[in-house]
Amino acid sequence: MATVTDKLEKLTQGNTGFALDLYHSFRKACPGNLFFSPYSVSACLAMALLGARGNTAVQIARGLRLGEVDSETHAKLAAIQEALLRDGGKANIELRIANRLWIRRGFPVLSQFLDWVNCYYRGGFQEVDFSQSQEVCRLINEWVNKTTNAMIPEIVREDQIRDAMLVLANAIYFHGKWSAPFEKEATESRPFYLSSGKGIEVPMMEQRAAGWYARVPNLQILEKWYGEGEFSMVILLPDRYDGLEGLEATLSGKNLDAWLSMLGGKDEIDIQLPKFRIESKPPLKPALIDMGMVDVFDARKADFSGITGKRDLFINEAIHKAVIEVEEEGTRAAAATVLTLYFGATPDPRPRLVFHADRPFMFLIRHNPSRTILFLGRVVDPR
Repeated sequence: MATVTDKLEKLTQGNTGFALDLYHSFRKACPGNLFFSPYSVSACLAMALLGARGNTAVQIARGLRLGEVDSETHAKLAAIQEALLRDGGKANIELRIANRLWIRRGFPVLSQFLDWVNCYYRGGFQEVDFSQSQEVCRLINEWVNKTTNAMIPEIVREDQIRDAMLVLANAIYFHGKWSAPFEKEATESRPFYLSSGKGIEVPMMEQRAAGWYARVPNLQILEKWYGEGEFSMVILLPDRYDGLEGLEATLSGKNLDAWLSMLGGKDEIDIQLPKFRIESKPPLKPALIDMGMVDVFDARKADFSGITGKRDLFINEAIHKAVIEVEEEGTRAAAATVLTLYFGATPDPRPRLVFHADRPFMFLIRHNPSRTILFLGRVVDPR
């Protein structure tokens, strides 16, 4: 099986760290089922990073766990995307990754920025009239719907893009057939125990097959391959029905790497896995702010001058939606991420004083040459 090159090792470790950071942020805000694509989010942010400058770029790079961004960073990210697409075209695997920009007609975007988006992320662009928000909303949603094979028919609403200058979007679709599929006839209704201990009946797939397996304290790990093994699902199963919270508390990049390194081939494993479908729309904007990407959402602090040549844009909306279906034949999953950039105030390079007369105050009127006070008073209640 192909492995990532040493040249990209540090970057892929950063991607894992970013994925876990997102997970920890989302799980606090999303009780119950959760599903998302950290790759989709990072790809969209990477395009924004191409146009980010100063502290804005530092915060995005730090949040993405990219380390110090240099001339090779985007080339390495592009190499990862190309490797994904290459392996995503092999037998029993279908993988689509698409990036696109919608630009307000007449809005001056630097040709260098558009060239970089196309060069590194295969991102095309289209000029649109955002005042015709219903039509533009339809265009964006149709693009996402097509790219995700109709798994995500809608990602944005009119009110989210009406005042946008620029919309950045990523969409990803995965369809993998198990290397060892489950027999449909073996699927039966079996109990699944909630964290409370209550048992519920669910369709449970079952098979006896070879696989990759590991056991660590309080945890079993199973890796089940798709196609020729370039893609797989890894399942982390706590020993206790109420053990998920404890697992999440210990989930880190270091621990995950250690656990996965212990996986070994087993001749036969009795496997039971529930069929499931999850549709999730976790709150992306608060998660990114929680991860340190603060300035990008601040109209006065954001610096995306690499897009227009001016500090006149900030990210107003960050939207993510994902869907997964796991069945006997394999897995279908899709996700989309959208960033909407709005006009912000161009900051005055001089330090700004703040004076808000929002409490009782005194005042006077005077003649300056003679320094004669003509009127003196106070305001306690402006009504």
